[in-house]
Amino acid sequence: MRRLPPLNQLKAFESAGRLGSFKAAASELCVSEAAISQHIRSLEGYLGAPLFIRTYSGVLLTDSGSKFTLSLTKALDSMAEATAKFKHSELEGALRVSVAPSLGSRWLLPRLELFKQAYPDIVVELIITPSIVRLGADADLAIRHGSGTWKDAEATLLKNEILVPVASKTLLGKKRIRSPDKLLDYPLLSAINRKQEWQHWLISQGISISQEQQFVTFDNVGLALDAAIAGVGICLIDRDLVREDFKQKRLKIVLDQTVGGISSYYVVMARGGTPDPKVLAFKQWLISEATQENE
Repeated sequence: MRRLPPLNQLKAFESAGRLGSFKAAASELCVSEAAISQHIRSLEGYLGAPLFIRTYSGVLLTDSGSKFTLSLTKALDSMAEATAKFKHSELEGALRVSVAPSLGSRWLLPRLELFKQAYPDIVVELIITPSIVRLGADADLAIRHGSGTWKDAEATLLKNEILVPVASKTLLGKKRIRSPDKLLDYPLLSAINRKQEWQHWLISQGISISQEQQFVTFDNVGLALDAAIAGVGICLIDRDLVREDFKQKRLKIVLDQTVGGISSYYVVMARGGTPDPKVLAFKQWLISEATQENE
């Protein structure tokens, strides 16, 4: 068994010896100057010999301290190089990511180039599907929409939905809707499995829906948005998914009354086992992107 002093003592001494200053070492290692001094005194106690000569103007390495510094610098550089090589080998190859069509095409795809720049050796293979895939078998990681509780997955919140009603100028013309109840004069568009979101939004505005209310449902959110752009009706959608449509003036907010969604988006990984470093890197990048968007 190797008998070594604590790594923090070795790092503190190597930094101070290489830089010639306790203060500079403290700055490099983001600790106090007192901590550097204490680590070096402890190391000198372990070795049974002084490493520095303390003077009024600063510190000077002893001859043995100077030789020890050179040896430690080589050793720590070697450790850093080995770590970098390991990280590089772990952060390369294919990464299968499952995502729903609307979030995949409107939120994730425009950002993937940024991930590629940060991790050039990871090849992201998108599985764009509304179905829930088997984690580990069919995908390494997924973005799911729901409550955050799935038996097969460890879920981390990615982003909450902020629902707003949107429509095209083709539908509204020069009309301006000033109250939520006026939305009921138009066809309300939604994905077939998310029609309850309209009820959620309208109830939050103090409006009840009659059985005669006209809903137009589609297989997925993307088709509902395409219909809204074509002027078929008003679509209730997560605001983040239509930012580009606002910029391009394909859609506009009909009534700026935002309501939190019933569900949220989560990054999910398979339960158990040691997570793949590529999965962890992509997960952290996703969360960082979502956080920056809402700042």
